[in-house]
Amino acid sequence: LMDVSGHGITSALITMMARTVISRRFNDMRALPLNEVMEGINAVLNREMRGVYLYLTGILLRFHESRVEYVNAAHPDLFIIRRNGEIKPVVPEFSPWKGFFLGIPVADGRHYVHSFDIEPGDMLLVFTDCLIETRTTSGEIFGQEGILDTLPHCRRDTADALLTDLLNGFFAATGTSVLRDDLTVIVLRKL
Repeated sequence: LMDVSGHGITSALITMMARTVISRRFNDMRALPLNEVMEGINAVLNREMRGVYLYLTGILLRFHESRVEYVNAAHPDLFIIRRNGEIKPVVPEFSPWKGFFLGIPVADGRHYVHSFDIEPGDMLLVFTDCLIETRTTSGEIFGQEGILDTLPHCRRDTADALLTDLLNGFFAATGTSVLRDDLTVIVLRKL
């Protein structure tokens, strides 16, 4: 999942270009470690976006049976919802963990791979920053706390049920005002 900064035509054009770059590099660099894939994507974006004052954040995931490889480029943390009820952001214990923004040569730097196990029934929650940066009706940001408060009340029999309940909780907390950013939320469930 990637998210382009800004809004409007320029952001839309960057999104279209980045989608092609990401897909091609991810497939062409399949045999390389996932952090090198992210750095390869960033190298192309740096070259193609020269003179454009936008950037991307993003997450790459690679699945190997019950093992997940995870690389984060300045994007909101991935959440894991375990079958046993444990809910938490997937954040490694070492620092620095998150890589830099993509498409900005001055922010060019290393990205790190974090691997973890996933069991049948476990789910992953990936989202854009709109989910955590939108203000509630009381004026506070929804934040990771809003996710952690909402997820225990969500159905977990399917990814679709969890997604529906999470979004219902989000909109109940934030009201019916127009969102000021793009909202993307993806739930993946290990079968």
